[in-house]
Amino acid sequence: MSELLLAGRRRSPATLPEFHAGRPPRNKRVRYPADPPTIEEIVAVMHRAGDSVHGRRLRDNRRRRMR
Repeated sequence: MSELLLAGRRRSPATLPEFHAGRPPRNKRVRYPADPPTIEEIVAVMHRAGDSVHGRRLRDNRRRRMR
């Protein structure tokens, strides 16, 4: 593997396979967010919200996000 790029500059050591050898991956214990709710769950929440001011706001916010 060449130590020089086509432009004549030295390659970054991080691009070489042996640079990260023996180290754990940086995302080893990363926790990912939960899966998005299903359509049925969204509809159930919208129905449960009712016709109050808060329910209308919730439904309106959900409609805007789905666009």
